[in-house]
Amino acid sequence: TRAGENPAVRVLFYRLCHLLTLPIIPIFVFDGPDRPKVKRGVNKFIDTFGFFWYTAAGEAEANLTELNRRNLIDAIISEDNDNLVFGARCVIRMRNVKEAGDQVTIFNSESIKTNPRVSLSRKALFFMAILCGGDYDKITRLLAQSELAKSLFIAASKSTSRAGLKEFLCDWRRKFRTLLAHDPQNMLGRKYPSLVKNVTDSFPSIDLILQYAQPLTSWTMDRIPNTSSWQLRQPRLTEIAMLCEKFFSWGSSRDIVSRFKKTLWQGIAIRQLLQLPEPDRRVALYASDTRVSEGLLTNIHVLRICQARLGPGSRSTHPDVNGYTIQISTHGVLHDTALGLDATLHSLTLESDCTKISFWIPSSILRAALPNLVRQFQGQNAVLPVVNYPSVLASSLELPEAGASVANPIIVDDEDEELAPATSPIIIDNELQDSEFVQGLSTGAGLGPIFLGHVNLCTPSPSP
Repeated sequence: TRAGENPAVRVLFYRLCHLLTLPIIPIFVFDGPDRPKVKRGVNKFIDTFGFFWYTAAGEAEANLTELNRRNLIDAIISEDNDNLVFGARCVIRMRNVKEAGDQVTIFNSESIKTNPRVSLSRKALFFMAILCGGDYDKITRLLAQSELAKSLFIAASKSTSRAGLKEFLCDWRRKFRTLLAHDPQNMLGRKYPSLVKNVTDSFPSIDLILQYAQPLTSWTMDRIPNTSSWQLRQPRLTEIAMLCEKFFSWGSSRDIVSRFKKTLWQGIAIRQLLQLPEPDRRVALYASDTRVSEGLLTNIHVLRICQARLGPGSRSTHPDVNGYTIQISTHGVLHDTALGLDATLHSLTLESDCTKISFWIPSSILRAALPNLVRQFQGQNAVLPVVNYPSVLASSLELPEAGASVANPIIVDDEDEELAPATSPIIIDNELQDSEFVQGLSTGAGLGPIFLGHVNLCTPSPSP
């Protein structure tokens, strides 16, 4: 069936859904024109999720590193070791989400350099990459910390001609052979004459050392990417549903609601909460004559906070981030999911019996978006916003009908059967404080989060 087609694009879809739940702005960089082409549909999915992408002049890893070194991005999510060799400052490796929740492995270049258990500078990492596959396993680290490793990196980095580098390598090889055969300063602890044969007149490859020391990037090719637009954007749910029908036939197979419920709608809600205006600006925003830009506030109907708990994931993943399980109505997301499908699929989607979903959200995000709701849940006295705003709202705003995707308010109350009237854009129901919530225990105090610029990834820093 078509539902089983495009497996690579489906893997990307699930990865994008996971990234959508994190308060980060992902930038995808693809290899340059001489590398394998990007699979059909990949760029479209990235764009409709509200993320950014561009094609590098050379290797994507080198361009990501340059972005990181210039502080244009805060971290690199990659499984490739070359990023650190190129000089990246922070590399994140994401584990299996089902097994590890949001636990990630973070490689910081400064820690790698200063930690006495590692003590590897970029020059050392560069030389380790050069030695890779050369039977130096037992002494690779010692060789990487030698003066020969440093001199090779400096020469390769500053070289302006292949001829000059070739001349330098003649003398460098002689010294390297002497180090292996005689270990004159007892740096290696013993002699390794059998390894001398590996140091041929073509070692190391000039192409290889220039690839690592002077990689081809968008900056060296004067094709600098425009980073000014790299800001938080809202995903376009209707277009995502249309792409999923086109590539996976999820609408035709009636799977789209169940799949989106498990993978996508949580991220849609979190993104909307991330971009809410400050509480004291919300009424003024809706009362102004300026129309709210399309996609700023989708119809996300927050029903209640169910419990406070550590997350994300189950206890088996050892969650350690303070957060809440919240419940939202699916009325708005169902509407936007069905909006671009054909008439038959549109009807089938809207007839779904899925009326609400619950999911975990970091406390930092919920407090920033709906502070009064959190205070109510915690049993503190909160100053609630006025429920009935001046009637000028009705005349000055042309709010769409309930369920539409443009500029609908975020509503917080205790019932999902009835949407609030258009004259009450932001509502927190007084009855919420009387609802029965399950108060869980959150014990994540003292765990410092990892910050991607001004964005909190909500992941505790690993021990050095």
